[in-house]
Amino acid sequence: MSTATESLSKVDPPASGYDWKDINDEKQRTYTFPGGHQVTVYAPSKLAVKSKSNGDSHRIEDKFGNGHYIPAGWLMISWKVKDGSPAVAF
Repeated sequence: MSTATESLSKVDPPASGYDWKDINDEKQRTYTFPGGHQVTVYAPSKLAVKSKSNGDSHRIEDKFGNGHYIPAGWLMISWKVKDGSPAVAF
């Protein structure tokens, strides 16, 4: 398995047309795809979900202002939260 961060672009302000959720309590968020490929986003702060018939894609802004696109097709999401934050906050 490999771990990678895939930054696409600066996002400032967050892209319009999406309902952005605060995920600032997370230290990192990792998506696992078929074959074991993993994509990790460090210091995520905002999340927008686009639902489609073939699965959800995610757009994430990190605390550094980078945008990350996670395409549909992932099998699992795991995350680590900051100290004192609930493990699940949605």
